[in-house]
Amino acid sequence: MINHVCSAWETDARTEFNSFTAVKLTLDNVTCQESGTSGDYTLVSCQGAIIASYGAEDLILELNDRTFQVIQESGEWRVCGYKGP
Repeated sequence: MINHVCSAWETDARTEFNSFTAVKLTLDNVTCQESGTSGDYTLVSCQGAIIASYGAEDLILELNDRTFQVIQESGEWRVCGYKGP
């Protein structure tokens, strides 16, 4: 995951990544598409969910609640944050 984030968001991305190290993550019906621009960022909206399994309990993180900011950096598209919960 960390290899796919922009350098400006790397510290925050590591914090989020570390919060999920003890759970099993799966993607459920994820699709994404460009939804606009904001300054230097391309905005991407997704449908579907990330499911974090804590043993017998699942936490469902709906992706349609977030708009991801992506930017080209070092010749690759990288996530550089998101807006939403």
